[in-house]
Amino acid sequence: MAKSKYGKFFITETSPNPLHPQTRNRISNFPWMNTMYINEELQKVKGVLYLETNIVLRPIAGGEEEGSKPHYHPFDEYLMFLGMDPEDPFNLGGEVEFWIEEEKHIITKTCAIFVPKGIYHCPFYIRKVDRPFMFITTGNTSKYAHMAFSDDPKYAKYMFLDEIAEFKVGGKTHKITKTYADYLRWLNEKTRETSLKAAAEDIPDKVKQNRKKK
Repeated sequence: MAKSKYGKFFITETSPNPLHPQTRNRISNFPWMNTMYINEELQKVKGVLYLETNIVLRPIAGGEEEGSKPHYHPFDEYLMFLGMDPEDPFNLGGEVEFWIEEEKHIITKTCAIFVPKGIYHCPFYIRKVDRPFMFITTGNTSKYAHMAFSDDPKYAKYMFLDEIAEFKVGGKTHKITKTYADYLRWLNEKTRETSLKAAAEDIPDKVKQNRKKK
């Protein structure tokens, strides 16, 4: 068989999300099962966008240990909750509680949430599942990263799906999330016009992280 020119664009199997690999299993401490995770370091296809697809299987009670700590990204993001009933595809078949900044939203219909770069979002909870539904995230980047997490004490016990890493540039050490440190290194490799020193100027400091507090 002749070598395929476009076969690399057909992605059928991926590694699990390294931030929560247990979601590849049907039963885990998460309410969904992951079916695909496309990220720059996993799929060497130029121009590919990050994508994660999941099937929501069960509700989660909702508590401090079960909610993701509010965070934001250095890119725009879509989070989609899609009903899978062919007779009523706009009915989600469940209920999701989603927080963006200080606003709580209840989702019961098929819904796409657009979260602009730099906007805090989460926690979110799967409150009810009458039938499985899809949960999909994507954004205008080929590499996923948390830029910053809220340091508000009320979120101290919430899940922190990342690690803190030291990132040295220009003789100065920054403490940032591991995924964002990886993102900056990737950005430097992919964009010749952007140096690590310039990119480091976007690293959030204490003032920026607290900008929305009253």
